[in-house]
Amino acid sequence: MLMNILITGSSGFIGTHSISFFENLGFHVFCLLRHQKKITAPSNNSIFFNEEQKTFDSPEIIKKIDIIIHLAGANIAEHRWTTKQKKILFSSRIDFTRNLFHAFKKLSASPKLLISASGVGIYESKIKNEIVDESSSLGNSFLSHLAKSWENEVQKFHEINTKVCILRFGSVLSSEGGLLQKILPIYKLFLGGPFGKGNQIMPWISLEDLLNIMKWIIFKKDNKEIQFYNAVAPEFISNQKFTDLLAKMTNKTNFLRIPTFIIKVILGEMGKELLLSNLCVYPKNLLNENYKFIYPNLENYLKEKISLPQS
Repeated sequence: MLMNILITGSSGFIGTHSISFFENLGFHVFCLLRHQKKITAPSNNSIFFNEEQKTFDSPEIIKKIDIIIHLAGANIAEHRWTTKQKKILFSSRIDFTRNLFHAFKKLSASPKLLISASGVGIYESKIKNEIVDESSSLGNSFLSHLAKSWENEVQKFHEINTKVCILRFGSVLSSEGGLLQKILPIYKLFLGGPFGKGNQIMPWISLEDLLNIMKWIIFKKDNKEIQFYNAVAPEFISNQKFTDLLAKMTNKTNFLRIPTFIIKVILGEMGKELLLSNLCVYPKNLLNENYKFIYPNLENYLKEKISLPQS
């Protein structure tokens, strides 16, 4: 049966890959764009959303949407977290989600399923490598507050009889974008190295697994109305180990350690939370429900995705 998917944040790294992934699976994919971005529509299947009026330009299509994949939100790492930037990060997630919910409610439209992004930053950074899963206590940092507020808005879709699944992303790795694409050129210039002490655990997931988890959620059968999944590989990798593997795969050095105080001075709160937090996050719910990871091991993933230097 052909299902209609609506993707928010469709112009982002994960969003653009989601479009092709689900189209190749035979889904009918629509991209939701904010009204002012009409000129930059990524496809002919674009639906424009007026946030102020909480209206869609194609309400007849919205009523036929089966699944929402909710990826909208300003890039967390694009700018230093000034007071203004924090407001942008909140508004692009919380306000947008709230307005989207009210727009669906106003139309009496009830998608069967909403899969929403969130982040592992919702958990408290630990001094020791204390394992956290979906049942663990949440943190009090800026990222924790942002993620909790976002998830609270997402869960309101349950009020219109939509099943809600929230994916708490780790760092998404791909040779075609994301963290790996940004950091590889640094290693090729012999400028790579760990952040701070390097012993902080860095939760990660391959783009392939992230997309496959979304597909798995769509097709799995259960009666749970709201679910949480840590979208991370079942392997605990420190920042030191991660950078060691990158150096090994690129046949480059890994000695330019970036001191903690430099990160805090240059990046402030953002550097502390994104680069220095110790988050030993485990995908307990995925494993308990027998999800099979495509790439559970970072070294094997990098061997496959990074072209080795010619000798």
